Amino acid sequence: MNFTNIRAFDGSQNSGFEELACQLAHLEKPAKAKRFVRKEGAGGDAGVECYWILDDDSEICWQAKYFTGEMNSSRWGQLDESFETALSKHPNMGTYVVCLPLDKTDSRKIGKGGNKVASVEDEWRARVEKWTTSANAAGRTIAFKFWGKHEFTTMLAIDDPRYSGRRLYWFNEPHLRSETLRHLALKSREALGDRFTPEFHVDLPITRQFDGLCANDGWWSEISTQKVELEEQYDQFIRFVTGDKIEDASGIDLNKLESVYTPFMALLTAWLQHRPARYDLNVLKEALQNIDKPFHDLRELIEGKTFKEEPGSRDFRHYSGSFYSPLREIERFLQSRKAQAYEAGAALLHGEAGIGKSHLLCDMALQRADETLPTIFLLGAQYGGGNPLDFVRQSLDLHQFSNNQVLGAIDAAGEAGKCRALIVIDAINEGPYREQWRDFLRGFLSDISRFENISLLISCRSTYCRYMLPDSVDKNCLVQIHHQGFQGFEHRAAEKYLSAQGISKPSTPILAPEFSNPLFLKTCCKAIRSSGQRSFPKGLSGLTQLFEFYLESVENTIAVRKQYNCSGQVKLATAL
Repeated sequence: MNFTNIRAFDGSQNSGFEELACQLAHLEKPAKAKRFVRKEGAGGDAGVECYWILDDDSEICWQAKYFTGEMNSSRWGQLDESFETALSKHPNMGTYVVCLPLDKTDSRKIGKGGNKVASVEDEWRARVEKWTTSANAAGRTIAFKFWGKHEFTTMLAIDDPRYSGRRLYWFNEPHLRSETLRHLALKSREALGDRFTPEFHVDLPITRQFDGLCANDGWWSEISTQKVELEEQYDQFIRFVTGDKIEDASGIDLNKLESVYTPFMALLTAWLQHRPARYDLNVLKEALQNIDKPFHDLRELIEGKTFKEEPGSRDFRHYSGSFYSPLREIERFLQSRKAQAYEAGAALLHGEAGIGKSHLLCDMALQRADETLPTIFLLGAQYGGGNPLDFVRQSLDLHQFSNNQVLGAIDAAGEAGKCRALIVIDAINEGPYREQWRDFLRGFLSDISRFENISLLISCRSTYCRYMLPDSVDKNCLVQIHHQGFQGFEHRAAEKYLSAQGISKPSTPILAPEFSNPLFLKTCCKAIRSSGQRSFPKGLSGLTQLFEFYLESVENTIAVRKQYNCSGQVKLATAL
């Protein structure tokens, strides 16, 4: 394995090697491990790149240096400095692992003057002795380990896709570059044709439903904001209760509330701090639920008290309600559809024909590509049957690798980007092999679920869902999200579409439910313009004319696809 060919990360191979060391350290979970912690470099890593915290709170720490070629006194000096920093900043460090992209050669050569040439093995032993002395002087006992080229190669050769995939990702850079994924997304966009029309794009709330699936900044920001609000309201509530506002404060004990509030906040804080790719939200839900009874008991007790000033009772209801409100907001967040998608790591977007599913997914994929977030955007119409992983692998032009290796590489890309890699497959109800999704979808979901840094998003027309999804696929493994088009935003959408066609907008709200369908709205706007009109039709007759335009457009589309001349046939509008 040639470490000079390692994939660059954050603009340098040095960062790439550090990231690889951290990923392998994460995979090499020690016995009785409690939590894995990543550190940021550029002077802020406190002598280590990452560390495992064990049940006894001791730490196993890793330091990585991308030193290729010969070691010299300057490089060993850098390692000395890193160890001394780690010794100072990590008082619980019990093991220190040094990672270098070279082996501990033991040349046993004799140089000029008959002196033995110091090898990497010799220098390493000297460093261990030196560092042990420093640790003992500080009253510490620390074990030292060396991860070199041999150790890295051995781990990356393990017959496990989590390891072999990282070998593919980090040492076969041309095969999974962000430019490659962006090109694939653009290719899919072209194949969509007029189903993706950015000039008609309307921002809709449904896009937030995928925040949890992607574990993106929006997801973490939303719950972080709720946490801050809860902390502020809790502090105000406690200050009021302890602020000498009550005539007789006997029996008021805040310990019970604090004994359940504090553990919940500790769990929530740790979750937000470490942002794990996967997490059992039931842990947070149960801790949150434990707050209910102590809070209600305390509130009931205080409401029965007499306050020293007249507005005291009203103020108490205000502060207690203000504290309880963010608790319920967090509860709703943890039980939301987006939270279910965060846990499952897989979601299905469904809706009626023309509702905007393809546009939504394409827009999301292109935005992620612009942000260099690993995203694989594919079209169900191009699925060739069989295992969907074959479809993903072939689309990435990775024919020579196994499906597990490719999944491992995608997983590594997600972890390296500190996000979830997203596989998007639009319209599985299309294509000549669509029936085979029913046979392979459950296995596809199972394969992806083994990789915590990968999420899957597929779409299907609602009327096909019962035929495409096997009975073994339920909401626990595939969260369903319903796309309702422009429902609730019909007037704003109409303004956008009409403006793009140079048609004046209507003066009254558009209430017909058909206008919540983007395809219907777009077709009608084009028909109005092609008929030479420059204003939106008014009244019932105007709407009737629009529906006739729409049916005529549908009829022409059918004629093209079925290759027949409709001029002599019964008109669709007449038949309906």
